[in-house]
Amino acid sequence: MTSSGEVVQGLLAALSDRDEVRVAALLHPDIEAVGGRGPKKGIAEVVAWAKPSIDGHLISSVEVDELREIGSDWVAVGARRLWSWTATGELADEQPFGVLYRLRDGKVVTWNQTYDSLAEAIDAVPA
Repeated sequence: MTSSGEVVQGLLAALSDRDEVRVAALLHPDIEAVGGRGPKKGIAEVVAWAKPSIDGHLISSVEVDELREIGSDWVAVGARRLWSWTATGELADEQPFGVLYRLRDGKVVTWNQTYDSLAEAIDAVPA
């Protein structure tokens, strides 16, 4: 049996590899994601939302600093969004953030990327 942390690690690896097929395979059909641009629902919409951003001469990537399983259904992640210059690969900016995932049937069913830190994401897990 795969743990919730292993599922999220697989999702993060698929995102890093920019493998949309693997990302989609790890999402529950009822997936709901929330980020800075509002809520997204359904596998196709969430996969499109989760693609790395390219903004002019910058491209985004994510560096995971810590992952914590909370019970059997929740995983909190502390990470940094890195913006790098496409021409040189040099780091232009980085922003820390927290993410909270909930799993159902071995797949990610909720994905909330609106937290400022790992601690804030952990605090949001329902009691």
